[in-house]
Amino acid sequence: MKAVRRKEHLVYLLTLLVLAGGALLWSRDLDTDPPMHFSGTGQSLSTDPGQYVYHARNKVLFGEADPFDYPRWMVYRRSLTSAVASVWFSLVGVSSERARLVGLLMSLTGLIFFLLAVARLHRPWVTLAVALCYVLCVSLFVYGRLSYLENGLILYTGLLFFVFAYWSERFWGWIACGVLVAMATLTGKLFGALLMPAVVLALYFTAERRRWTAAAAGIAAYVIAAVLLIFALYGTDFAAVYSYFGEQTYGLRGMPEGLTSPWSFIEHLISYGFGNRLFFLDLDLLVFLLWGGFLLTLVLAGKDKLRGLSPVTVLSIFVIACIILGLMPLNYSPLRYALFLIPAIIVFCFTITDQLLKGDRGVPTRAGYLVFVPLFLILWNALFQLIGIIFFMNNIPTRELTWATLPAALAIIYAVRWLIGKGRIPVTRRVLTAGIAVIVVFSVGLNVYRMEKRVWFHRTHNLAEAGDDIRKILGDGAVVSGPYAPALTLNNNLMTFIHLFGVAEVDSTLLDRIPVTHLAVDESNWAEAESNYPQLQGLLPVTVYWIRDYAVRIYNISKVFDNPQANSYRETAYERAADYYNRKVYDSATALIDAAVREQPDARSTRLLLAELLRGHRQYDQAVRLLVELAERYSTDYYTSLSCGRAIQMIALAKQDRGLLNLAEKYYAQAVKHNPFQAESARQMFIQTMRQAGAGSPPSGP
Repeated sequence: MKAVRRKEHLVYLLTLLVLAGGALLWSRDLDTDPPMHFSGTGQSLSTDPGQYVYHARNKVLFGEADPFDYPRWMVYRRSLTSAVASVWFSLVGVSSERARLVGLLMSLTGLIFFLLAVARLHRPWVTLAVALCYVLCVSLFVYGRLSYLENGLILYTGLLFFVFAYWSERFWGWIACGVLVAMATLTGKLFGALLMPAVVLALYFTAERRRWTAAAAGIAAYVIAAVLLIFALYGTDFAAVYSYFGEQTYGLRGMPEGLTSPWSFIEHLISYGFGNRLFFLDLDLLVFLLWGGFLLTLVLAGKDKLRGLSPVTVLSIFVIACIILGLMPLNYSPLRYALFLIPAIIVFCFTITDQLLKGDRGVPTRAGYLVFVPLFLILWNALFQLIGIIFFMNNIPTRELTWATLPAALAIIYAVRWLIGKGRIPVTRRVLTAGIAVIVVFSVGLNVYRMEKRVWFHRTHNLAEAGDDIRKILGDGAVVSGPYAPALTLNNNLMTFIHLFGVAEVDSTLLDRIPVTHLAVDESNWAEAESNYPQLQGLLPVTVYWIRDYAVRIYNISKVFDNPQANSYRETAYERAADYYNRKVYDSATALIDAAVREQPDARSTRLLLAELLRGHRQYDQAVRLLVELAERYSTDYYTSLSCGRAIQMIALAKQDRGLLNLAEKYYAQAVKHNPFQAESARQMFIQTMRQAGAGSPPSGP
């Protein structure tokens, strides 16, 4: 007995070491940008996290959480993420790294609660396996280190598993579950409500004699807690909150396509996890589901069915089912929505394996087909995912592939039923142990490889560098808005205002009421902005940054709208020089650039403009020295490397200097090295510049 306990203590010690190592890994290089093209070409990883700590930042820096008294974003202010950020920022100050620690603290605290839940009902090896696969999960690593609302949802889900593991047989435990789900819904993320049917079903199958009482108590607690929370959190501001919820659920995206017909429902169900790249980025999750689904089939075919499983396993099964069924019909369901699904999949795989390792569970020879339905659906989805990844990746024919994989899924599930029923697949402890060992090795190996390839290989610091630069080139009284504004102001004390373009209902007078002086937008958002506010048409940016996947332009709009505070904003010398340069009044730009350099001699945008003006005045040696210095200092910045390479290329062509042309090619290569997704654009720019210069009309600016 003592030897057994020593082994258990050793495994728990290893689990603690994994947690400590995971915390160190997750806290490494927090100022690094999220990886490019991680879940498609969306910019959520760059834009959204800053919005969720917006109110906490305002409170610490300016003394007011909502200095512009704009209730639309009250949901963000009342979130768990904002609450944690408020406490954290008040203790350590505001910065992008500290904001990311908010997400890290919530997601790793959620893991601790998952582990405590698992340790209550399962053997120590399960906690070790869950911890290892969690901290190495690539999607959790990337999103879990950012201040997303979804990381608050992970924490709530971990708490729910903890309460369910310890007190699912007690009345107050049922009440606590309902209250937790209400808090997850209203201070986590709206689709935290999907946890409620999972709790009800789990209580029904685990409470046995008191199942109806347990389910009713959980529902009643959820409803009462939700009503009380609505009044406590929002009070008279609930109308704005209701409008936001309505827009996010149906107003902006329309009726979920997956609910328009039975066929669309099936197609969305079977294809779920492909559009958001969940299983492409974390293929081991698909393996976990397949293995867990196979073992669940064995359980369902036995006498005890779900009643023989631990409450944690039962809850994980229904959490997985309810989250997928709730998210899969949506027209817009990005990877971050599925974050709280991932821990449930990991827990399900390892806890159900532990259940079967504890005792022999045979499958009757004549097991009905219904017990194979969960495995069949998982298998069908897996075939869709694998074929889609291998042969299509982009522009997948969803409808055709869904139904094309159906016969194969049916054939495989029939063969599995026949083989298991005839005893041709022996499900012994040795087979189970070998199977789960292979799965763990596969998961760890795959994730370490993908972590290195997808996360660490192309490390850039675009957001931090842009945030430092924008502080230097904008003046006192600037109020920056647009999708990128909250992220670009985390490392400085500039005022910011959350505003997104492309909303369901455009507030045409918003920029007359709010003193916004600058917009930080990419090309697609600028097109939306011009459509929503025609006054913006024709404006040129004062500077450009490259943020991960897109060029982000900063526009001065302080004199465009009828807001006295914004109209009184005084442009810096750099902004005035950039404006003259944009209007091709080069003499005036040159006259102002010295003042701009004196104001902020270290600003990247100022020095790029200075280099361009030096080139225009044929002061080539000075221009090249400055461009080389910039390219070396901002070596991981695609835009700076490309701008410097192009300017040196133009000087080389003007001087007919092969050495300078080689130097230009070096900086083009440097740009592509850190952003290989833009290699073709860089190549075309180089060729076009060569052609224009060869035609005797070299371009005048970057």
